[in-house]
Amino acid sequence: MATGKNWDLIEALFDELVALPPADRAKRLARVDVPQDIRIEVRSLLDAADGGGILDMAPPVASAMTDAQYSSLAAGDRIGTFTIERLIGRGGMGEVYLARRTTADFEQRVALKLLRGDVAGRGDLFERERRLLARLSHRGIARLIDGGIAPDGRPFMAMDHVDGTPIDAWCRANEADLAKRLALFREICDAVGYAHANLVVHRDLKPSNILIDRDGCVRLLDFGIAKLLDDSDAVPATTQAMLTPDYAAPEQLDGDAATVATDIYALGAILFELVVGAGPWRREGASIPSIIRRVLHEDPPLASKAAQRPDAPIPSARIAGDLDAIILKAMRRDPRERYLSAAELADDVQRHRTWCPSEPAPAPPDIVSAASSAAIAGWWRRERRRCRPLPACPVRATGSPDRSRGSSVSAGGRPFHCGARIGRRSGCFRARPRCSSASAHCVAPAAE
Repeated sequence: MATGKNWDLIEALFDELVALPPADRAKRLARVDVPQDIRIEVRSLLDAADGGGILDMAPPVASAMTDAQYSSLAAGDRIGTFTIERLIGRGGMGEVYLARRTTADFEQRVALKLLRGDVAGRGDLFERERRLLARLSHRGIARLIDGGIAPDGRPFMAMDHVDGTPIDAWCRANEADLAKRLALFREICDAVGYAHANLVVHRDLKPSNILIDRDGCVRLLDFGIAKLLDDSDAVPATTQAMLTPDYAAPEQLDGDAATVATDIYALGAILFELVVGAGPWRREGASIPSIIRRVLHEDPPLASKAAQRPDAPIPSARIAGDLDAIILKAMRRDPRERYLSAAELADDVQRHRTWCPSEPAPAPPDIVSAASSAAIAGWWRRERRRCRPLPACPVRATGSPDRSRGSSVSAGGRPFHCGARIGRRSGCFRARPRCSSASAHCVAPAAE
């Protein structure tokens, strides 16, 4: 298998060969003087580019306007008890219309979703989405109201109509500050955590599926390729073609089973975009294969480094440290190294907000998270100037400010690794006999 340093050569060969006819590709590839493992990787990318999968997808922005111009229903058409008003949008599997239901007692406006006629064979996925939504009742998730079969035989479902804006566009339009962006992100984590608690993995989290309504609240949409964690039926492989590679976890692109960690990765990518104003993987002119290659074989860039540009919504200095560490931990390529839950991710974001507010923070408590090391380092330096130094501590946290992972000691006295960075002058951290978290960092108070 090719190593990471060879991927520039693999990408260059792919870009050279992909435009050639298949017969010419094979001849050219056979003449290239490269190791066999690189030749195999290039051939697999070329085969995938010829197939009907994710590599054939146009970037979402490029296809949105074309899709929205087509509508299989006209204003005034009746679907069950609902009257169609207008098309809202089209996705990979369905069309969504604004519709209304009027009775003697009330009038109700809904988002009515139908299976698209050109994907009628995917009715099993549509039925899956209806079943999943029926399990969920949360203020941050669009609610299922009704369902049935349209006169032309297509299944439909009526959901809460969310009059809102995608979260990335909302933040730009409202010039949201860092505190607001992090507060909205915690609302997303709360909704995703609720879905996970009900054994539902979304699998397609991205800004366009997260709306901010008129009240400024998060509403999570589109469970079209979601799955049940306890579902024994295999999810059809064709759903991989519906993924958005900018937010898809490496294991999704590799065809492995989706877990809670899959959504955690997407949450990390969303947090990156909220604080940077752009996604971690997409570059100007980047092809879908190059994005997939980077997701599979590279670590995401530091958010603070990506924010070093004039139009960044948040200054790089506000991101460096804790938020860099939190994002990197959520987006680890190995699912086992990510946060265990959406709640754990949200807790670290909240701890960052507590210790790095716009106003001075109070002294920290005894137990802090891994993501608070940068704030504690500053607090500790201030304390050392006014307090007598502690005796030498037999247990010290080690690490480098230039690395995203540090070493420390767990409550049981065994070394462990965390996702946050630990600075050179972060003070003396001692392991307690028992903490609320098995891997908490506990700071010893200075002697008076």
